[in-house]
Amino acid sequence: MYHLLVVAGFCLGSILSQSTTPSSACPGGFKQFGMSCYAYLDHKETWADAQSICRALGGFVAEVYSDQENEFLKQMMRDHGSKTIWLGADDLIIEGKWYWATSGTSVDEYSDWAPGQPDSTASGDENCMEFNLESFGGHWNDDQCDHHQRFICQKYITADVIG
Repeated sequence: MYHLLVVAGFCLGSILSQSTTPSSACPGGFKQFGMSCYAYLDHKETWADAQSICRALGGFVAEVYSDQENEFLKQMMRDHGSKTIWLGADDLIIEGKWYWATSGTSVDEYSDWAPGQPDSTASGDENCMEFNLESFGGHWNDDQCDHHQRFICQKYITADVIG
């Protein structure tokens, strides 16, 4: 637990020092797109650790539901010189059935898999989703969850209820 807090503190410091201009609707270091706030974390973690860090920051590893959101994340990666990041989907429970980890929504509703992907081996060892600009032409790929990659945290904009 101590390790997670130290890493989350490190990542929060990295977020706060970014040069992106945050939106007033988003907390320090997060950038608004649509009804969500996004922060690029320039620290490599396993998929599970990336999820934990995003939760510690009040969000989750980014989940994609439209071409526009996909392009926004792709540009965010380019802006930070990143070739690969984790996205928040997996097929850990049922091999070949991909779901966004936080919403539970099927990836089938919107997807940008690279041609021939996902292609997990017969042993089912590629269960986590990456966004890969280099090897897969700017599309999604399944990868081993214990690989270490950078990631983008997402959190929804919430409105204060008065009265």
